[in-house]
Amino acid sequence: MVLDILPVLIVIVLIAIVAVLVTGVVAMGSPEGPDSRFPPQFRNIMMRWRVGLQVLAVALVCILIFAPIY
Repeated sequence: MVLDILPVLIVIVLIAIVAVLVTGVVAMGSPEGPDSRFPPQFRNIMMRWRVGLQVLAVALVCILIFAPIY
């Protein structure tokens, strides 16, 4: 059933959030300039991915909490 896989999906999404967060922090800590490894567009994309994954995680947790158990 779907509710059986939901905790596994939540853990996978949380791991993805941590990976995107670490990548974004490393990108923010890198020096800026024309020879930068991480352009500002990449930093913006990482922030958007993190927010999207967090919304997905909250939605999955809400489904897990409020889903009827038969």
